Amino acid sequence: MNTLKTLKFPDKPYFEPEELINDVIVPCFENSNEVKLLSAYFNFDSFLEIAESLETFLIKDGTIKIIVSIPRQFENLDFSNLDPSIVHAYSSRSADDTYKSFVDSLKSQSGLLKSELEKNKVALISHLVKNEIVDIKFSIRDEGFDHSKIFIFQENDNAVVLSSTMNWTLSGLTLQSNETNIYTSETASNYLSHYLDRFEDIWNNKLQYLKSYKFETNLADSLLKEVGNPKYEDIKKYFFDLPSNKVYQEIKSSPLYFEYNLGNSALLPHQVHAVNKCLDSWPIRHLFADEVGLGKTLEVGSTVAYLNIIKHLNKVVILAPQSVVNQWQTEMKHHFGLDFFILSKDKKFWIDLNGNEIERKDKSLIYNLDFPNKVIISKDLARGTKGQHIFKHSKQFPDILVVDEAHHARASKKTNTFKQTLLRELILDCNKNIEHIIFATATPMRTHPDEYYYLLDLLGVGKFLSEFIYTDFLNSLTTESDGWNVEEIVTVFSTIKPIAEKLSYFSKSIFTNKEISLLNKIINSERDNLDLEYFKLQSKTLYELGIKFNPLSMFTSKSSRDVLERYPDTYNFPIRKFVSSPITEENIYLEFELFFKDLMRYADEDYLSSEQAMGVVMQNTSFAKAGFKESFVSSFWSARERLINRKKIVEQYIERTEKGNLKDLLDEKNIIDEFYDVDDLETEGNEFEVKDIKDTSLLPNVLNACKKEREQLKALIQYSDALIEEKAEPDPKIEHLKILLKELIQEKRPTLVFAHYIATLDNAYESVMSEFSQKINGVGMYKGGEIWYEISGNRYKSNKKQIKKLLHSGEIQILFCSEAASEGINLQAADKLINLDVPWVPSVLEQRIGRIARFGQESKEVRIFNLWYPNSYEADIYKTLMERVDLLKLAMGPFPNIVSKRIKSEVSDINHSVSAMINELNEKKAETEYVGLSQLWDYDNENHQTFGNSFRERLLHVISKAGISTDEYTNKAGEENVVTFKSKILKEFMEKMKVSSKGNFVLYKLFSNKKLYGFVVNKEETDFYYLISPRNLPEILDAIYFDDVPELNYIQELDLNNKKLVNIISIYKNKLQEWFIPDHNYFTKDTEDYDTDINDYTLERFSNINIKLKSSNK
Repeated sequence: MNTLKTLKFPDKPYFEPEELINDVIVPCFENSNEVKLLSAYFNFDSFLEIAESLETFLIKDGTIKIIVSIPRQFENLDFSNLDPSIVHAYSSRSADDTYKSFVDSLKSQSGLLKSELEKNKVALISHLVKNEIVDIKFSIRDEGFDHSKIFIFQENDNAVVLSSTMNWTLSGLTLQSNETNIYTSETASNYLSHYLDRFEDIWNNKLQYLKSYKFETNLADSLLKEVGNPKYEDIKKYFFDLPSNKVYQEIKSSPLYFEYNLGNSALLPHQVHAVNKCLDSWPIRHLFADEVGLGKTLEVGSTVAYLNIIKHLNKVVILAPQSVVNQWQTEMKHHFGLDFFILSKDKKFWIDLNGNEIERKDKSLIYNLDFPNKVIISKDLARGTKGQHIFKHSKQFPDILVVDEAHHARASKKTNTFKQTLLRELILDCNKNIEHIIFATATPMRTHPDEYYYLLDLLGVGKFLSEFIYTDFLNSLTTESDGWNVEEIVTVFSTIKPIAEKLSYFSKSIFTNKEISLLNKIINSERDNLDLEYFKLQSKTLYELGIKFNPLSMFTSKSSRDVLERYPDTYNFPIRKFVSSPITEENIYLEFELFFKDLMRYADEDYLSSEQAMGVVMQNTSFAKAGFKESFVSSFWSARERLINRKKIVEQYIERTEKGNLKDLLDEKNIIDEFYDVDDLETEGNEFEVKDIKDTSLLPNVLNACKKEREQLKALIQYSDALIEEKAEPDPKIEHLKILLKELIQEKRPTLVFAHYIATLDNAYESVMSEFSQKINGVGMYKGGEIWYEISGNRYKSNKKQIKKLLHSGEIQILFCSEAASEGINLQAADKLINLDVPWVPSVLEQRIGRIARFGQESKEVRIFNLWYPNSYEADIYKTLMERVDLLKLAMGPFPNIVSKRIKSEVSDINHSVSAMINELNEKKAETEYVGLSQLWDYDNENHQTFGNSFRERLLHVISKAGISTDEYTNKAGEENVVTFKSKILKEFMEKMKVSSKGNFVLYKLFSNKKLYGFVVNKEETDFYYLISPRNLPEILDAIYFDDVPELNYIQELDLNNKKLVNIISIYKNKLQEWFIPDHNYFTKDTEDYDTDINDYTLERFSNINIKLKSSNK
C-alpha cells in the first residue's frame, strides 16, 4: 500500500494539467491527511477535477487549508474609462474595506446564479467550510497582487510540494499549460522548508504587506442561504457519483482524439493530412513545406504539442528568424497552451508570455541545464559565427529541435565544391544527439535540386537514398515510363526498396492492390538479380509508386493552393488583383529627388565607414547597406528616422572613442543585429569579426571617420528638416495614399494600410487623419504591442479580438498595420490592402495579403495596391518580379522565399529558374496529395464537408440538446471560436448530464497504458464485440445521456483472444484514413525499431445504451 513517503515521481517538470493531476495531485490527495494550497486565483470547479481523490481524502478525515489572493480591484473594472477620482478611491481603499466589498460581492453574485450546477458548486465549498474539511483564508496585499502558487501535501512528517505557475482554478487544472516542479522530503528538504514557511507566514499574518481573512462559517451559511440551503449529502452525491467527470478526462487526454484535444484551434484537412503523415514514423524527422500562408506553424505546433503532451518530451528548442520569435511564442501559447521562453532584448533574462523572468547565469548561450525547457531563439543568434553555435560545446541537448525557415540550413555542390551555411553546420553537429527534428519552409530549394536533398539529409534521408541515386531518380521520373530502359527501372527500384522494407504494412487506403503486389515483389528482389522483364511490364505501376512513395515524400509534407482549390466548399480563395504604383516621375518634385539621391550616395559611400575604421571586418557589406536602403525607400519619414538613429549610434562611437572604451560598446550593441537583416544571413559573404583595438595610435583614425560620417548625417537630417518646412506633406507616397483612400472610403468594406517601418505608419496615420477625420467612422492602429482604435476623436486601447469585431461592423474603415498584423490574425472583413512599402521578401508580402485573401473572405476579389517611388529599389524589385512571373506564383510557388539576398545585391540578375524535372515532379506529386486529401471529406449522404467539421457539428448538436447555448462556437476549422475538447462548453455539458444506463447494448471503454483508445459495444448475452468508429463519439454521448436511439458504425468485430493495441491502431489506419491517430511503427526512420510503450489493451464496462448498430463502409 502506498504512503506519501513511498510515492515516486518522474524527475521532470510537468506542463500539462491532465498529466499532473493523474501522476501527482490525485495520488498525493489519496495519501495525505493535510493539504495546503496557496493560489493567486481559486474557483469551485477546481475540486471537480480531482473528485475521486477528494472523496478518498474526505473519507480519511483529511483537512485542507487554502489561501486565495484577492486583488485590491477584484471587480476587474475597466479603469481606463473611469474618472480618476474613482480610480483613486478603489486603489487606495484599505484591506478591510476591500474584504468587506469582496464578501458582499460573493453573496450578491451567488444569489444571482440560475443553473443547478453553479448553485451546487457554491454549496459544495460552503459545506466543506462548515464541516471544517476546508479552511479558507483570503489574502490582500497593501499594493499589487500576490501571484504565488504553492501546493503542499502532508502525511505526518512527510511532505510533497508543488511549485507552479498553475492556479487552483478550472482553467488552471484543465486548459492551461504551466510548468510545475515537485519537491519531496526525501529529495529537496531545503526547498520544502522554504515553501512551508512561506505558507505559514501568510496564513498566520506574519507578513507586514499582506493581511489574511478567514472564510467564516457565517459567510458559508449566508452563501448556502443564497443558493437554497441544499443538504450536504445531496451535494456530495451530485458531484462524486457522476461517471461523466471521469469519462470527460479520459476523452480529453486520449491519443485517439488528439486532433480535438491539441489546444484551442482545429486543423484544416491538409494540416491533418500533413501531421498524420509526420507522426506515422519514429523518430520524428520531418519537413513541413506547405506554400506560404497555408499554416505550417499549426502543423509544427501540433507535432510539438503531441510529443509534449502524449510522449512527455519537454525540452524543446525552436530556431526562428528574429522577426517572428515573438509570433512563435504567441502562437504556441494561443493555439496549444505551451509556454515558451524567449531572450530579453539585453539577453540577460529568459521571459515567457506572462512576463515571468529567469535570469541567465551562463552568458555564453551554450545550451545547458539552465535553459528553460521550452525556448525560442533567433536562428542567427543560435548559429553564432565561426561555427561557435549554441550546441558546439554542449553536453546537454533538447528532446525536440524545430527550425523555421529551414532553407537557411542549405548546402549545395552546384559549383562542384560543397558549400553549406552556418545554420546547417549547427544542425549537422547536433542531429545525432537530438532525436526529433522538425523543419518548416515553403521553399526547401532555391536554385538547385541538390539543396533539397541536402536539407532532407539532415533529417536522415541519406540512410535511404544517396545523393547520386537522387539525381538519377529525378531524371527517371521525368521520363515517361513507356520509354524506360534498364537504367530507369534499376534506379527507381533502388529508390523504393529501402523505404518499402521499413514499412510495417501496406495500407489499402494508400496503395492499390496492384501496387501492394509490386511492393512485395520489390522487397523480395535484389538489385543485382532483378527480373527485368517482369519490372519492364510493371513499369507504369513502378512509375506511379516512384511518384508517391519515395524517400523524399516520406520525409516531406507539402500542400499547394492549386490542390486545395479543388475543394471550394472548404478552401475558397478570392481572386487577387494587384494594382501597380500610381506614383510617376512627374509626382516627384526636384528637392525630394535630390534628397533621395543623397541618401543613396550616403548608403553606398559613407554608411559603415565608422565601423570599418574600428576594425569590424565584413566579407561583404552590400547586404547591410541594402538593408539600410530598405528603410529609405519605405518613406521619407522612415528614412529620416533611420538617419537620426544612425547619428545617435555614431555619436556614441565618438564619445566612447574619446574615453577609450569603444570595444565594450561594440560588444554591448550586438553587431549582428545592428548590421544585418538577420533573416538573410548566410555563410557566403556574411561573416564578420570585431578586432580588439589594442593599438591606441589607431584611435584618431576612428575618431576622424566617425566625425566625417556624423557630418554627412547632420547634413541629410537638415535637408529633411527643410523639406518639412517647405511642404505640408513632403512624402509623395503619403500624398498618393490619401488620393487612394479618398476613393476607397466610399466603398462598404474596410481598407488595411501596411508599412514595415513604424515611422512610415505613424506619419501616414497623422496625415490621413488631418484630411479624413470628419469623413470616416473610425480608424485603428495595430503595431507591435500597441493596438488601439479612434472613433469621433476619442482613442481607446484595444486587442486583436476587438479590432476584428470593429472591422466587421464597419466602425473601423481604415486599419494601419505594421508587420505585427501580418501573421496570426484574420482581417478578412477588409477586402483592400495598401502597401506603403513593398516587402523585399515575397513571403512577407504573402503574409500581408493573407490577412484578407484567406478562407472566409466574402468578396470574390481582393485588391492589393503597392506604392513605390519611381526609379527606386522598390520599383526595380517589383517590376523585375512581375516581369519574371506572376507575383503570387513567386511568393508561393516553387520559387525561393529568400530572393531578398539577390535583390539586396544591387538587384542583379535575378535568375530564379529551377530544374524542369523538379517542377514536373512537383506537379505529379500534387496529384498524389490530392488523392490523399480527398479521403478527408465526407461525401456520404450529400454531406459535402470535412469529417472534422462534421464531427464538431454533431458534437455541438448533442450539447445543444442539453439546453446549453452553442451560439458562440463554430464547427469550422480555421475559425478562432471553433469548438474543441478544451472548450468550456464541453466541460459544462459533461458536468450537467447524467448517464442513463438503459439499453440492451453494453458500452465498453478500450484502454491501454491508462489512455482511452476507443469504444467497443457488445449486445448483452452474446460473445460479439464491435469496435466503434471514433467518428461516432457525438452519437455515443447521445446514447449515454439521452433517450434517443442513435446509429453507431462499427469498423470491425474484435477477436478478444488477441488484445494487442498495435492491431487496434492498424484497424483505424486502414479503415479510417482521415482519422488522426499516429502509428509510430508504420515507418522507422532510424536503424532501430520504435520501442512502443503501449502493449495489450483492456475493456472497461461503462454503461448500457440503446443504439442501432451497422457496419461501416469506410
